[in-house]
Amino acid sequence: MNATDLFIVETMFCDNELDPGILETYFTRFRTTLRSVLAQDLPEHVELIFTIYMSSDKRRWIDHAWSIVDGTELPNNMRVRIWEYHHPKGGYPPAQGVDRIKSPNKHAPQRDRLFQNAHFHVDFPSYHSVIRVAIDDDDLWLKTHIRELHRVASAGHRQYPDADVLALGPINCMIGYVTDEGVDVDIVSMRRTLTGDKFYSVENATTATVATLSPWGVPEILDETMAQRLLERGTTLRYVKNNAPGFVYLRWGDNLSNYRKDYHVTETYGSFKVNSVESFLSTPPEIALEFDENLEFGTFGKKLEVMASRGNDGTIRYSTNFDSLDLKDSQICFYLLQDGKRIDLRAYGTQGSGTFKGPPENVSVKAFVKNMDGIYLREETHVV
Repeated sequence: MNATDLFIVETMFCDNELDPGILETYFTRFRTTLRSVLAQDLPEHVELIFTIYMSSDKRRWIDHAWSIVDGTELPNNMRVRIWEYHHPKGGYPPAQGVDRIKSPNKHAPQRDRLFQNAHFHVDFPSYHSVIRVAIDDDDLWLKTHIRELHRVASAGHRQYPDADVLALGPINCMIGYVTDEGVDVDIVSMRRTLTGDKFYSVENATTATVATLSPWGVPEILDETMAQRLLERGTTLRYVKNNAPGFVYLRWGDNLSNYRKDYHVTETYGSFKVNSVESFLSTPPEIALEFDENLEFGTFGKKLEVMASRGNDGTIRYSTNFDSLDLKDSQICFYLLQDGKRIDLRAYGTQGSGTFKGPPENVSVKAFVKNMDGIYLREETHVV
């Protein structure tokens, strides 16, 4: 084994999207994502494979992506692959949730098959460590981000020398709100980690172990409950505090998730504005903040859990662990949802359990926890 560490960076362009107008809009965003990865300032003793998954029905966009790659002078230790895959003729299995419908190949087992097919040539055991990280097709990295993630991974293995598999979630990042006038950027710490920051780092790697450790599968929630679940599978899950933020999580306003992300933010260190998303590439902002060189690893307290079941009389009974979380000055409310629409509710209070009477089939219960600063926890469960 040599002393080189291998980064595998994965991204997927508009997986199961077919609308030509949406594809054109998203490629204008993806172009910046792509360039931000190609511009990475790589440390010594690091090799990087940048794998871009694009379905074969997107030939126009595959050609555009290759033209950007071919027009970029890459460092000697970076390789780029555009892996073309085919959608199944019969379509994908039925799925719940927009993300699974639009991006089925970011979920198991499809993502594991894709990874194995795209990386069959890689001799994983020959590397000191193998790090898998992903970035969504409309976000970006500052050019120092891989260097910072490598620092985090190295420190993690020193902190946990007996752990071959680490799942690490840096929580300092930037959130960029895109407007017609530019991008308003907050430098924040979050109560969760996101794709673009979270990653697996594996020592003594084999093809079998690496193939199932998708960066899209690293939990966003970094709490004790999730850490225990992963530990049972041989993985050490930890948050990472004091990391230098190099991931820019872009909110475009017309995408499918909530535009503002304030309810995930625990602290805002500063704000600034740039003229455009592309400005991050040409003149990266000078961030007048010093983050501690001593990284902190840990887990948050237990997460909010919601359970719901339908009785013989049709009544839905729901319960939570709200009381045991000991959330001071907080209240909880409940929505009954069908196809994402609210059809009933229980107003904010301190009672973490209750019932919905006479609901229809195929519904879910969603809980919201708030304090004086607003909603900061939410969790949803389908009724069984």
